[in-house]
Amino acid sequence: MNLQQLYYFDMMYRVCNYTHAAKKLMITQSSLSHSIANLENELGLPLFEWDNRNLCPTAYADRFEKHVIAILEELEEAKQEFVAARNPGTGMVRLGLSCTMSLSYIPGLIKKFATTPSNGNIRFQLQELTAKYVNDALKDKLIDLGFCAKIEDEALEYVQVLADSMILIVPEHSPLARKKQVSYRELERENIVVYPYTCGTRYYLDELFRTHGINPKKLSEAATERLIISQVEAGAGVAIIPALEELAMYHVVPVSLEGGKLLRPMYMVWLRSGHQDPAVKAFRKFVTGQIEPQNFC
Repeated sequence: MNLQQLYYFDMMYRVCNYTHAAKKLMITQSSLSHSIANLENELGLPLFEWDNRNLCPTAYADRFEKHVIAILEELEEAKQEFVAARNPGTGMVRLGLSCTMSLSYIPGLIKKFATTPSNGNIRFQLQELTAKYVNDALKDKLIDLGFCAKIEDEALEYVQVLADSMILIVPEHSPLARKKQVSYRELERENIVVYPYTCGTRYYLDELFRTHGINPKKLSEAATERLIISQVEAGAGVAIIPALEELAMYHVVPVSLEGGKLLRPMYMVWLRSGHQDPAVKAFRKFVTGQIEPQNFC
């Protein structure tokens, strides 16, 4: 069995006609027929059979095609890697982003990155994902880089790229809304709307509560900032979230927490081992060069 036979089989499977398949492959019908016959002899099973006057793939061909597709796709991916290696100014960078990173930080970075002529042909594919799914997508090689709060994973490498300002929001009719500052102790009496553990910010909040020695009695979960804000607006509790411009659209009030400014560390993350295309390495190096550590505190 050789690669040429797999290409021939794949075309025959999709066309189910020797004449048409041979024409698409630009070979003789006889060459194609012999190649398929040799493949069937090697496998010891029929791949095509006649049904009245129509040539149809057998159940064995259906199963074999799944493997052939995987082989050909893997080969194409390998070819693209080497094409990218020869042309470092081209390629695709696949990013997984938390919501707040996708709103302004990453679009601004991509725009600045593209101003360098050598980077002008590098394309980007963006997906909005929470930290757990960023980690999973990196390990499954579905994305190249992630930008999110951290959920620690020994298979991944992290570098902090910025710190998000976090605020306490309360319903506008809450007694807390009339206070200049709220203590962490007061939060123990409130239902706190938090992110689920698929989001790295949940781990940040857990550590924040531990640091201030409080054990919130009531917690409810919502998966996104918009859902959390809506819950607070409806009077379901209070929440600590990033300072978003769209807060002005809701009937909630930002209130200062004791202890000063809250900063949530945000990270660029990638797979610790494995190949990275030159385009990915170029963008990762660019992002690292834009880090301003003085903004972390």
